[in-house]
Amino acid sequence: MKVRIHVLGEWRVLYVAKLADAIYGNVFIDLGYSPDEAAILQMRADLMSDIRKLIKAKKLTQAKAGMRVTLKTAA
Repeated sequence: MKVRIHVLGEWRVLYVAKLADAIYGNVFIDLGYSPDEAAILQMRADLMSDIRKLIKAKKLTQAKAGMRVTLKTAA
């Protein structure tokens, strides 16, 4: 099932699997990626989620979080 949502000034399409169709336990497999690609995408998503939680827990701004990993933000 496709769902259109409006996010930050643009329309995005989400693909939602019915519960009965979501049998693999990995949303990327449910979206049609190969098991190898799905595993990599799931690891990346988990890592991004953990980083986001850490930034939120430490109440860091984007700039301060970037400085901790020696990244520069666009001005």
